[in-house]
Amino acid sequence: MSTPTFPTRVFWTITGLGVSLPWLVGVVLNLLLRAKGNHDLPWALFIEPASILVLMPTYLWFASPYVGLAILAWLFLKAPVLPRFGLAERFLIILGGLLWGTVGAVRTLIELYMTLDPLVLLLLLPALYASDMVVGLLGGAAAAGALAFLQRPWSSPHH
Repeated sequence: MSTPTFPTRVFWTITGLGVSLPWLVGVVLNLLLRAKGNHDLPWALFIEPASILVLMPTYLWFASPYVGLAILAWLFLKAPVLPRFGLAERFLIILGGLLWGTVGAVRTLIELYMTLDPLVLLLLLPALYASDMVVGLLGGAAAAGALAFLQRPWSSPHH
């Protein structure tokens, strides 16, 4: 069996983070609420296999922007989509989207767990943080452009 390529590993890492993030944030939030003596969610939601299987479609729905980012990452890292940018710069673009998107996703999940609004859960959940992911991609692109310029200054037509 061959070792997965770097773009393939990045794809599965991003997808895995997106699918597992609701569970991880729920467990940490539950621990914090319990430590403060506040009302917490039933632990069965997080540790019983049947509950996890029932919630899996919701986790997959939540992860849809992560899957989109993972596909974009695979494309960016597999081939030089942006000819001016090397592998490090293209990875920086994806990293910007991943980091800022995850901040937005965690914020969204905390708000969701605190209100438990099923309408938000079913309809709007991915849209609530997908814009954060786009902002992160743009920030990553700006950082990648600066890095590319510092490493390989643009050639001037006057020289």
